[in-house]
Amino acid sequence: TVAGLVAVAFLFGAQVAIAAPGDGASIGVFGGYGTATVGGKFTDLDSTTGSGADEYKLDDGGLGAEGAEYGVTVGYGLRMGPLLAGIEGEAAWSDIKIKATIADGFNPNKGSVGDGSTENITSASAEMERSYAATARLGYYLSPTSVFYIKGGGVASLFDVKYGSDSKEYWAPGIRLGAGMESALGGGLSIRVEGMHNNYYNANVQRIGRIAQGGSGDANSGVKVELYPSSFTARVGVNYNF
Repeated sequence: TVAGLVAVAFLFGAQVAIAAPGDGASIGVFGGYGTATVGGKFTDLDSTTGSGADEYKLDDGGLGAEGAEYGVTVGYGLRMGPLLAGIEGEAAWSDIKIKATIADGFNPNKGSVGDGSTENITSASAEMERSYAATARLGYYLSPTSVFYIKGGGVASLFDVKYGSDSKEYWAPGIRLGAGMESALGGGLSIRVEGMHNNYYNANVQRIGRIAQGGSGDANSGVKVELYPSSFTARVGVNYNF
């Protein structure tokens, strides 16, 4: 009986060691839902209007966006007793978007302080299309098969901004921070639940179609557009550890 119990304990311990999530190389997929806020400052650099005197800000909160996000991860982790340390790379796609409609007849580009266009502006939108991130992960095993972790690193996201018929795609670098829980399912599979926060700080948009920071016909001074986006995503993923 004693020998049998020892054998069972040994086998159970070996299975637990193999099942520990995050230990070794891993690949995974995830999906979730995200929200974002976009603050901004828009400055008319036209010398005929005071060389920057016309400035418009979104001071508090910004504009809200929301949508789905999904992607893939690859990583490597090392279990050190109750601790986990690792690195991960990620590619994600999303349709986190904000869109505003404007009554027909709005034309800020017309005349000496515009670019000469007579087009009315009836819509404006901004969408986060995809992101790439590289992060470090530090975790603590709450049990042999569950680990709580925090992660942080860098992220770069592609934004598509439209203003009437003018559009601009641009990359915004930022900082990522987050936390989550990963639990083993067996057979090398584990499930993750996590939340990620991205902050892009100041993303200076050099040109949106005809709207340029210089040489747009706006007394050759143009318009300076600075955006301050940030986002939060909650997601669930499945990883395979090997």
